[in-house]
Amino acid sequence: PLPTLEGSIQNVELKYCSTSLVKCVSGTMGSIKACAKAPGRSDGAKEKLIPLIQGPSDTRELHKSKWLNESRKPVSLFAPDLITFTIQIPQQMDSYHNSGAVLLASLQGIAVNVDPIFYTWLLQQPQRGNVKQRQQSAGAIQLAIPTTRKKEDEISVGSTPLAMQQSNQASEYASSPVKTKTATESRLLSVPIKVMQSSEEWSNPEERMKEFIGLVWDAVKRLTLQLEVQSCCVFFPNESLPSPSTIVAGDIPGTVRNWYHTESSMPGTLVVCLPQIKVISAGHKYMEPLQEIPFFIS
Repeated sequence: PLPTLEGSIQNVELKYCSTSLVKCVSGTMGSIKACAKAPGRSDGAKEKLIPLIQGPSDTRELHKSKWLNESRKPVSLFAPDLITFTIQIPQQMDSYHNSGAVLLASLQGIAVNVDPIFYTWLLQQPQRGNVKQRQQSAGAIQLAIPTTRKKEDEISVGSTPLAMQQSNQASEYASSPVKTKTATESRLLSVPIKVMQSSEEWSNPEERMKEFIGLVWDAVKRLTLQLEVQSCCVFFPNESLPSPSTIVAGDIPGTVRNWYHTESSMPGTLVVCLPQIKVISAGHKYMEPLQEIPFFIS
């Protein structure tokens, strides 16, 4: 049997507020965790729990080897929430009296383990059906095709006199000079109308796009941004790293440290740490990412 994926998201909270001036949204997500549970084998091996995603996680300087000899405690329940944000948007974006939109967000560190167990899911091939069943279904389709063609031929043969009669009527109708004149006049009058409609259809989207870009650019210039993103650490081990029962389940740095100290040979592991990001608008004073909505900026 294939390994199963287990995940959990804890402490999710979302608030929404709308007034005559602004629309506000705020929310938090406490933690996220995903593990792969590999079933036991017939030779007596027990099932393994392999951590894949953990957040929040202490990702400070995990790209250096010195953290393997440090005693870091796993993230407790009292740690900051993984995601915290507050968004406030004015009701009238094109009004010059509003102060613009506000975005306050904070993201704690996340650890990701790209374990080789992913290959068992990606390389899984579905079971193919029986060859005889496919041949029988193909034969049934081939037998059904001539019957449909026969019906179509019968319909076309039966409708031939009607088609000839309609063509004769059309030729007699076109032989009249008065009727031919009215047909050509209506055809000539319809040409300029179609051209004018097509030109209007092409001009309106361009003008609307220009207006939309202008509104967006004006909103970006007046946007108040405060963004904090802690480092994200990604592990690429050559072999699966199941989490031992002696540590907190799902702790990726703790699992790697445990393999480094207890196992005789640790598999080669590539560690990539993304940089920490901090963006704040000029002239803006730092605020807590989670605010009571609606709120005002001093």
